[in-house]
Amino acid sequence: MKKRRYIIPIAGLSVALALVTGLFIWYALYTMKTDNILEGYYQKSFADVSNYADNLDMSLSKLAATKDSQEQQKLLNKIAVQTALLEVNIAQMPANIEQMQRTAKFINQVGDYCKMLSEKLANGEKLNQKELDTINEFKRHCASVNHEFKSFANTSGTMNFRRLSKRDKGFTGDIAGSLKNLEELTSKIPVLIYDGPFSEGVDEIQPKFLNFEMIEIKAATQKTIELFPDFLDIAYSGDSNAKRIELYNFSAKTKDNEHSYIQLSKKGGKLIMFTTETTAAGIKVNKEKCLENAAAFLQKTEIPDMKPVWECVNGNIMTISFASVQNNVIIYPDMVKIKMSMADGSVKGFEAMQYYANHTEREIPESQKTALECRQNVSDNILIENERLVIIPKGNHSERLAYEFSGTFDGDTYYVYIDARTGRQVNILKVIKTAEGTLLM
Repeated sequence: MKKRRYIIPIAGLSVALALVTGLFIWYALYTMKTDNILEGYYQKSFADVSNYADNLDMSLSKLAATKDSQEQQKLLNKIAVQTALLEVNIAQMPANIEQMQRTAKFINQVGDYCKMLSEKLANGEKLNQKELDTINEFKRHCASVNHEFKSFANTSGTMNFRRLSKRDKGFTGDIAGSLKNLEELTSKIPVLIYDGPFSEGVDEIQPKFLNFEMIEIKAATQKTIELFPDFLDIAYSGDSNAKRIELYNFSAKTKDNEHSYIQLSKKGGKLIMFTTETTAAGIKVNKEKCLENAAAFLQKTEIPDMKPVWECVNGNIMTISFASVQNNVIIYPDMVKIKMSMADGSVKGFEAMQYYANHTEREIPESQKTALECRQNVSDNILIENERLVIIPKGNHSERLAYEFSGTFDGDTYYVYIDARTGRQVNILKVIKTAEGTLLM
């Protein structure tokens, strides 16, 4: 009998160890799978970054080699579009890779400077020697950065952006060398040439609307389940930090087995970003239904008083920008972007970093000019279709009240901004159609 009493506990212990080992192996494989999904997303974004950097390098080379004002202006406008596309893709890379963020700042400066030069040429002026020298500096630094991108690309088989995003110090060989070279380049560029408007963006400001209590992983997981009740296999996949916001990361799958990546703020459990791969093809849902579904999802995130201000269709993906509204004034710095599938009307992406960095209750000043007075300062060539009062960014950390007039001229759409205090034009944007969709320039 004594022998049996020993055999039974030992057998039970063996079963327990087998179960624990099995669970450990399952968790390790699952974690590896979710890491691979996110890594694939980063690798695709980097491939796009590398391609756009090639195009920018080529355009800057042509700009440095021409003296013709008309050709200069054409290339400057082209570079402004290319830098905007490059910035979008760099923003999709791991936020903790400091070298990438410094590169984004440099690209932003190139775009802003080229816009300024384009406006100068449009006013009938010529580029002076100092400006031509600056273009050559841009060309030289862009070529160097592009070279390091290519070095990265050549090691893509061994590179792991997930490890880079965790600031892993274990990289050696070509990857370590390229990373070090890029860091040395980007640490010198920002103050060397030009610190253009909005070059710091939301990177350097303290988030204004995340004054909430910290929440635990369990509460963040429950919040994610509530936001995405149809998602399967929702699992915590680590912490990260982006734009001074501490984040919980989650992975999940849709009912169609599409993989998703979700980020919630540690303060308050607010949805900051999520993206889902898209497998459905074709267009079966119209813009109006996509807009309705996007607004419904925005309500679930508990972000109030938002209005759609911009939409763009690329393939069967519709991107909608929402801005906050206060006292019937559109607040452009408080922006949320939502991506919708026109194949099935589902939400495929969400980004609220800009909103949480900028949103606050504002004291909106009285307009010292009427809409009619400001309208007189819009070109007679533009057929004005809409007008409204808006808040727009001014410099890095301030804002201004302006009237926005939108209309068409010669088949193109323009947005003109007139200062509501002085009545002077402060900005003009043109809608540019590209292979990737539409941009505002």
